[in-house]
Amino acid sequence: MLFVVSVDYTAIIVATIVGTIVGMLWYGPLFGKKWMDYMARIGKPVSGKFDADAKKAMGLGLIVTLVMSYVLYLFVAVLSVDSIGKAVELGIIVWLGFTATVMANSILYEDKDKGITVIGALYYLVSFVLMTIAIVLML
Repeated sequence: MLFVVSVDYTAIIVATIVGTIVGMLWYGPLFGKKWMDYMARIGKPVSGKFDADAKKAMGLGLIVTLVMSYVLYLFVAVLSVDSIGKAVELGIIVWLGFTATVMANSILYEDKDKGITVIGALYYLVSFVLMTIAIVLML
């Protein structure tokens, strides 16, 4: 195995909860209306109702957030991140190196909607930073 670290599953679960709460706020009261407007504009209207599709998306999203929390935990452990400042720095670096670049390429090469992409990219920035802080605070 590439990384041999002791895993604190509580820290991973707390980070997952933090990421989920950020998502609920981000795509709810903060930017939900704007995001739904962008989705309607590209022909994928969102009802805003908690139907079967929304439940499925949220369930799968929870799994994705759990995986992100685990990977962030590995970065924190391997890099010995031990302060909030370093956690913020790590969250930004992970976002910049992986998420921002991939999402920028989606706009450049796949003609993805810029509005939806920016809302999503900034969500990940905030999530990564807060999730990383949560992990560090739990250790």
